[in-house]
Amino acid sequence: MYASTLVLALSVTSCNDTKELDKGTLIIQFENLLDGEALKFEGTRYNRDQVDFQIAVLKYYISNVKFLDETGQVIYTEEESYHLLEETASRKDLAIELTELEVQEVSSIEFSIGIDPEKNLSLDNTGDLDPSNEMAWNWDTGYKFLLMEGEIFESEGTRKGMVYHIGGNENYKTIKKEVNTKIKAGTTTTIEIKAEVLSLFDAPHYININEVNVAMGGENASKIAENYANNFFSINTPN
Repeated sequence: MYASTLVLALSVTSCNDTKELDKGTLIIQFENLLDGEALKFEGTRYNRDQVDFQIAVLKYYISNVKFLDETGQVIYTEEESYHLLEETASRKDLAIELTELEVQEVSSIEFSIGIDPEKNLSLDNTGDLDPSNEMAWNWDTGYKFLLMEGEIFESEGTRKGMVYHIGGNENYKTIKKEVNTKIKAGTTTTIEIKAEVLSLFDAPHYININEVNVAMGGENASKIAENYANNFFSINTPN
């Protein structure tokens, strides 16, 4: 009886080990750029629209991550998929790690920038959605989907704030990118996603940062949201 129980226990353990080995990990690694180079923060000045500016903080929500096959069918959906990505001069948190994934071919990745309406107006949340992360307005307005703050140095030597807080259900945008990669057993696959800051102000809507140095709602916030839906992200070939 003891021998049978031991054999059964060993069989179950072996089976579990095999299942673990059959799983893989995927890291979605974001990198913030400005004009194609790694974004630098306070102490580094950039020039646009005939003024110098510097950035102090860039934060945005990536949510509802999904994988699709070559036919466009969803083959993986992350549960409770809300990730606050943040970068400052002293802090860099730009990776999403997904573990225990089935071995499979992934043709495309889909994710959203912002918080979906179901969660957006509920601030009784924890983790990356905790209001203490300073990315929430109030119960009526919801979360800031993207926050970028800095300073503009005008030609006459004066300074003014650079404040872009983009939120609102109308500015929740879903993005789909081709990746053509494979989740492999027992290994980690990385997808690198570049986020180009200047694209927030370029297309389809050109925004002069000296004239529109603050956007916290309204038409200009919606224009920035349309820009990040179209041009903010690009994907490198996964390894």
